[in-house]
Amino acid sequence: MELHELYRVINVFVDLLRHTDFVAGFLVVIIFGAYRLIRPISLNFVIVNLLSLAFLIIMYNLDTIVVASIITLFIFGLCQGIARLTGRIRWVFALVGILSAVGLLAVYKYSLIREGIEFFYPSFSLTVQIFGISYFTFKLIHVIVDTYCRRIEAVGLRSLLSYIFFFPAFLSGPIDRYQNFSGFRRHWGTMAEQDFNYGLERIIYGLFQKFVLADYIRDWIMPVLGNIYQFPQGYVALCAAMYSFQLYFDFAGYSNLAIGTARLFGYRLPENFNRPYLKRNLREFWRSWHMSLTSWLRDYVYIPLGGSRRGYCRTLLNTLVLMVVCGIWHGSTWNFLIWGVYHGLGLVTVRVYGSLLQALPDARLWNQLKDFLEHSWFSYAVSLVITFIFVAVGWVFFFNSWEASLQIIRYVVSGD
Repeated sequence: MELHELYRVINVFVDLLRHTDFVAGFLVVIIFGAYRLIRPISLNFVIVNLLSLAFLIIMYNLDTIVVASIITLFIFGLCQGIARLTGRIRWVFALVGILSAVGLLAVYKYSLIREGIEFFYPSFSLTVQIFGISYFTFKLIHVIVDTYCRRIEAVGLRSLLSYIFFFPAFLSGPIDRYQNFSGFRRHWGTMAEQDFNYGLERIIYGLFQKFVLADYIRDWIMPVLGNIYQFPQGYVALCAAMYSFQLYFDFAGYSNLAIGTARLFGYRLPENFNRPYLKRNLREFWRSWHMSLTSWLRDYVYIPLGGSRRGYCRTLLNTLVLMVVCGIWHGSTWNFLIWGVYHGLGLVTVRVYGSLLQALPDARLWNQLKDFLEHSWFSYAVSLVITFIFVAVGWVFFFNSWEASLQIIRYVVSGD
């Protein structure tokens, strides 16, 4: 190997080491490999907690760990009250917990909220940062609501801390449920050989998706999307469409790293993606994209709003509100709100279209048409293309300001 080739290889390896995801994954593989040689199965859960602590120390400073722990202990205290008390006071405890978690998310994530606080309290300063704050608060809200609804009988302090700070899923999910985690905690030592092998496979697959495919596509398309007028319309359109795959490989890669790392210890995190770009409509797309988030939003936003139980128009409104919340959750700028409204209107359109199909007269000709639209390969291919184009246009708003997004779309469509 020539010197310049060796230099390139070393640079690539150093760049990988700079990624905290890779460092955490690499650290886990080494430590767990040594652990398996010793094989003290009773220490499995202890090692998981120590790795979670090591991960937090690598990612954050001590102040962040202390603040996050205090918040978790506060929520734990509220959950103890919710579980043991009766009457209206339970509702008050739950409301305080939910408002505290939502307020924490708002202060950390939305600059407008911070500016409003600073206006009334000029000395206010947010010096402690918590990365992964969205997932952190969603887990807390889940525990509060499920304790209030008696779906969680009793929250254990060790189980709660382990669940909240479980390092494979702390930064970007998947969003697991406390019941699954605490139930599996009792069986950490029963890991099968295939769990370890499967975990390594998912880690390797995730590294390839995230650091090869996603990074390659990003390095290709971002210079183009940042200077659209220097490139032909068709090429800009291709790069905009390829962003869909860059985002998928990046996020699915991280999910595979998380799922694989958890599986090294025998724990099964929920799947997050199921071939989303091969779905025939937007409704199916959202059932297979970031599935742990969509199921959380369904259970803790859509269903409490009434879901589909309060009439057709209310169902459409709840669907729109759900996606607006999803958009705001992803970011605080206008482009995320537009993205949420865009997908909300798309889901409403799909539901209306399905209702119109169901309303067709029960006659042979109409039944044949309905069968063709719902089951033919031609219909599937056309629907797949339409759905992908719709989603790809939405991603343009996702990664850019709304002004720049409209600029890209206008240039691709009209050349202006």
